[in-house]
Amino acid sequence: MTADDVPIGRVLHALGGPILAAEQIDAALAAHPAHVTVSVPSAR
Repeated sequence: MTADDVPIGRVLHALGGPILAAEQIDAALAAHPAHVTVSVPSAR
């Protein structure tokens, strides 16, 4: 568990998969009170 005052940075390599997992990750990042940066690189 990340402390409330620690920013989160994530790179998501998403080539598909269960939508439930994506929704859970989205909800957890949205609920984190500190700054969150997410990058999704191109599949090319």
